[in-house]
Amino acid sequence: RVVFSKLLDAGRQPEWNKLVSKVEVLDCGGEMVVLRTCFKGMLGVAGREGIEFRAVEEVDEDNFLIAYTSQGTTDFSVPVTPGFERCHSTISGYRLARGAEPGAV
Repeated sequence: RVVFSKLLDAGRQPEWNKLVSKVEVLDCGGEMVVLRTCFKGMLGVAGREGIEFRAVEEVDEDNFLIAYTSQGTTDFSVPVTPGFERCHSTISGYRLARGAEPGAV
């Protein structure tokens, strides 16, 4: 649950994900959230930003799912952050489950 909670805390993601410069919650409706995530540029390549829906499900007390997709986000007409290029993800996510050893994921 600790890792799950950390992944859901979008605003603090830049503290542990060194590739992310900023995360902004654009819309929040129950289990579905719309996020703008700005990724740092590297080696002369401009930074990228993604507008994504994030859905979560707590399957049971030991299993959690987090899914992201950019499908349908163009309907929001969100302008691109200056200095960034817009990127798109078809689908990505996490499945978290209790590890074989205590305290492991």
